[in-house]
Amino acid sequence: MNDAQRYPAQVFYSDEDEGFIAIATDLPGCSAFGNTQEEAVAELRDAIDAWQMAAAKAGNPIPEPSRPHLDDLPSGKILLRLPRSLHAQLIERAKQENVSLNQHLIVSLATCSAANFARDALGNHISVLKQYWNQTLSQRNHSVSQVVMIYVTGQENAVTRQFQPFSEVYPLTNLIAHSPAREAVHG
Repeated sequence: MNDAQRYPAQVFYSDEDEGFIAIATDLPGCSAFGNTQEEAVAELRDAIDAWQMAAAKAGNPIPEPSRPHLDDLPSGKILLRLPRSLHAQLIERAKQENVSLNQHLIVSLATCSAANFARDALGNHISVLKQYWNQTLSQRNHSVSQVVMIYVTGQENAVTRQFQPFSEVYPLTNLIAHSPAREAVHG
């Protein structure tokens, strides 16, 4: 395989040129035209050879071909600076768990990340529930606070019986307990 084939190319259709343009992304200004994608890429190989010869003749550096990124994920390695006292606490906790410090940190970070995800998901769910309740209750001239207060205090009347099926699926006390922005409930 010659050097020109190692360079990655981008190919796109140009309405203005009524054909395909191929660009060698590693070599500034290096491009070629073709009536088909294949023709544009074949022409680009010749353009890459010409670009390299011109750069060599002028004494300019020729960039190495870039390697394709197999995925967009980071390497998974980080260097972390933290207070010595926190470092000592983490080491001690890892010893108690009988795992390495790296394993303990991975579990701790994963747990925190999962908790944040769950909190955000629950917050979104609660927001949807509040919208539903506000719409439903405003049609019946009741507020969420009235219905919640009745359930919390154990009072039962026509209002609570209307919403019995919903409260069994998702108890209203849970709605209050897990709400990120708890509403004040007045009796």
